[in-house]
Amino acid sequence: MNTIRLLRTVIAALLLTLTLTAWRCGKDKKEDTAPRNQVLGKWEQVDVTVLPPIDNVTSILSLYQAIADCSFVVVLDVRADGTIGESIRGDGCKRSPSNVGVQVSIEDGARWEVKGRKIIITSSAGSAESDLAFLSDGQTMTWTQRNGGQTFTRFFNRP
Repeated sequence: MNTIRLLRTVIAALLLTLTLTAWRCGKDKKEDTAPRNQVLGKWEQVDVTVLPPIDNVTSILSLYQAIADCSFVVVLDVRADGTIGESIRGDGCKRSPSNVGVQVSIEDGARWEVKGRKIIITSSAGSAESDLAFLSDGQTMTWTQRNGGQTFTRFFNRP
């Protein structure tokens, strides 16, 4: 009788463990796709900051907009097919954003993927890769990258 009771207890424990494992695996898959889904679509860059500041300037985007004498917009397009591109909209600028040093840093057709809380961007030629920490709630997105002793942060909003 004790053997049967012990066997039932072991079977119940195994079933409970199997159920919890299956539930947890399903939950992990949903969590893995959430960050990817949160970055898909078009984004407008609203600021680029650098810390520590360069010559007391922390907002690089504001500096470039003042030099170009307009509020140009850098548009990021994150596509479901795994490609990403960046463009600059600057109609009405007295000076072209590209003439004051603003450059598209991600060429059209580059590849992107999410790994944990990082977005990996690889050039279309496969020669350059950026590993950027990011946060997104689906409406705002922040990319952070260290370069030398400085931290550059790009802030994006949905258009």
